[in-house]
Amino acid sequence: MKLILRITLVVLIVTTFSLLGVFCLALSESRSVAEQTPLSHRDIRQVQQLIRFHDPRKHPPGSQQTIRIPQNHINIAVNYFAQRKGGAATIKVLPSAARLTATVPIPISRITKKRFLNFQSTLLATNNTISLTNVSLGSIEITDWLSNYLFKLAVLILKQTEQYQIYRNIVQSINFNNRHIAIDYLWLPELIAQTREQMFTKPEQDSFLAYYEEIFNLQHNKSKKTLADLLLPMFQLASERSRNHDPVKENRSLLIVLGAWASGHGMNQLIPKRSRLGRLRAFHFLLNARYDYAQHFLVSAALTAGGDALLSDAVGLFKELQDSHTGGSGFSFADLLADRAGIRFAESAIKSPQSALILQRKLTNGIRDKDIMPSVKGLPGHMDAATFKRRFGNVNSNAYQKINREIDRRIGAQPLYNENI
Repeated sequence: MKLILRITLVVLIVTTFSLLGVFCLALSESRSVAEQTPLSHRDIRQVQQLIRFHDPRKHPPGSQQTIRIPQNHINIAVNYFAQRKGGAATIKVLPSAARLTATVPIPISRITKKRFLNFQSTLLATNNTISLTNVSLGSIEITDWLSNYLFKLAVLILKQTEQYQIYRNIVQSINFNNRHIAIDYLWLPELIAQTREQMFTKPEQDSFLAYYEEIFNLQHNKSKKTLADLLLPMFQLASERSRNHDPVKENRSLLIVLGAWASGHGMNQLIPKRSRLGRLRAFHFLLNARYDYAQHFLVSAALTAGGDALLSDAVGLFKELQDSHTGGSGFSFADLLADRAGIRFAESAIKSPQSALILQRKLTNGIRDKDIMPSVKGLPGHMDAATFKRRFGNVNSNAYQKINREIDRRIGAQPLYNENI
């Protein structure tokens, strides 16, 4: 018996060190993909234009449509998701194939100087089937047989999900063409609605509903007019629910629901069945005596809670630049400050369980609007495109970055966003 235990122990040790050795061989000292520029307002504009151009709602249900996604748009999405993990990625679309290259930093500098995991793979599209070839992890080349076996195994697992069945009913084919991907699909609005309902788990939907019902009860209290008046009881509920639930998840659900209400969009997706209480009234709370500041703050907080600060910041800047053109309210650094304050607020709310609980405690102890968002005094606003260009040139100019740093300084000075205060 002792001999068997010793042999088993030796096998485990050898296996562990062998896997560690293989892993170290896969690491590299340099990146195969250089760090990419963060998601920008220009990227948001390109994606918006693509969605508008291919809006399927102008076609009859049941009709087959094709969406052609250019390579640069694909790279916006691929690199955005890679950056969320601290990495970078690019994709090159060729006739009947697409070459994916990615780099992910691995924080094990104490073990080896090799700090990057580089991945490469070619995706082939033949007879409406995707397969892999030329797959490698660092210097380790993986055989086509093994890579496709693992790929098929992953697909087999996905086939057990309802989302995959919906995908198969909608997507008819995927084709790689020169510098773009063409996706043929059936426009089936009822299946799209079903997909939206499955975006969130049952516990998440229960959490959304709890905060929805709290808003419904609060909206009838005419004495509550400021955002501080709204956030205090909302976070009191989050604090109570956090006794039996993850405080990060509770704060995230709260902010997503508030963002949906403030923007006037998305509540149907969050709570498909809706509450027995009925619909909410239009959002009407003020931040620093302005309705639009409260809206900017909550929408940015929701985007950060549901996605990340990178996306929220890019969307906020895109909106301000859009407002500077004809028909908009003009570019406003004060609005950007409200956006950034919302981002910082959400980061504090979901950074960690400890950070989530600290923010809940601060809010339930009582806050004022000036605790949430600093003064906008001296920040330029209401500039049309010509005025903005004359004064600041573009968003990379020294003049623009000076105001940008001042906004960050003001928000950073807020005690609410400092865990040590």
